[in-house]
Amino acid sequence: MRGILLSSLLLAAPLQAQDSSPMTWRLAWQPVKPIGPKLGLGGYFGVHRTPELGKTTVQIGAPALQKKLDAHWSINGYVLTVWDINEARRNQLELRPTIGLRYDADLSERTSVSVWTRLEARFQDLSAPSSDLVMRGKMRFGIARDWGRNPGRPGTIYTQVDVEPAWRFDRGFLSNLPIRAAIGTVVGPRTSVDLRYIHDLNRSAPNTPLLHNSDQIKLTWNYLFDGQRPHRPAPFDVD
Repeated sequence: MRGILLSSLLLAAPLQAQDSSPMTWRLAWQPVKPIGPKLGLGGYFGVHRTPELGKTTVQIGAPALQKKLDAHWSINGYVLTVWDINEARRNQLELRPTIGLRYDADLSERTSVSVWTRLEARFQDLSAPSSDLVMRGKMRFGIARDWGRNPGRPGTIYTQVDVEPAWRFDRGFLSNLPIRAAIGTVVGPRTSVDLRYIHDLNRSAPNTPLLHNSDQIKLTWNYLFDGQRPHRPAPFDVD
């Protein structure tokens, strides 16, 4: 139960924030469907709202494909479309084609770890006469645990914590460091729901400190189009 308590404290952290960084509220749906013994098809559909900035963001991650290499390794690829709708300035469109290599392993019946390395090309502000290309490398380290008598079955509570440093290749520096904590439950044989707190650190130039950029609360519905038990977030959690 200590893991549940830790995640609850992390989820409450934004209430204790001492700076004026904006809060973002997010809803997401993550469907995934195996289409063969080693191939999976999925997507990501999300809506974000940041009231202090007067901004609504729509994210669509599709198509998304996963190719399993063996019991632990898989290749993941997707194209994320990001549409920022701003009240005080013009809207912006961005495309992020991404390819990554993921490692998943069970430490026990209840505990698993993952490492997800991604290369992301960000084509920024495509709605402008000229756009910028930013290349980023990201590596997510995560640990997840199931709680209860029957891990993975309906009613199971699960917790997850991960950290993901992001490196800008175009300028050669660490640009982002999001820290995430989630608590969720398995609702049925195909569905799970989790609530996540994201604390984002950011800097825009080398040789400057990482500063608190935003806090985010995210509610995610994970759905599998078959009978597998989705006691982990779907593999295309593009965040």
